[in-house]
Amino acid sequence: SKYVSDAQLVPPGTERASLTYFDAKAVMQALLDAGLGEKTLFGGYSNAHTAQWADIVRRFEAGSIHLADAASAMAQAVGYELPALKKEAARAEKELSELVRRQGEYERLAAAAEERYVAACDKKGLGTDCSREEIGRRLRESRSL
Repeated sequence: SKYVSDAQLVPPGTERASLTYFDAKAVMQALLDAGLGEKTLFGGYSNAHTAQWADIVRRFEAGSIHLADAASAMAQAVGYELPALKKEAARAEKELSELVRRQGEYERLAAAAEERYVAACDKKGLGTDCSREEIGRRLRESRSL
């Protein structure tokens, strides 16, 4: 059987005393995913760590403590996480509107540059055929004169 240390079982940044039902479920799922979910003939887990975490999860569920953890997580989300997400969305919208404004400005600048280019071509007598090839051909012709 595979060995898993106690330090690996507790989620990083979590004190043992502040473990929630969701932490316990995540640890239990990690143990099962690691292949430590073999059961004995009597239905218990053969790995001691898996058996302990299964017992912790069972106790949370038996006392309906997991419902209090869920309510606490929802209150945390409503009180802190949702306002933070709203602020982040507002910042993203502001950045998007700034980018749209800058895009419009660049499009106006490009159109003005194109107008100046066409006017310069007209002034030189190139008309609508103001391509690089035509300009190069005319330059070669003028040099040969």
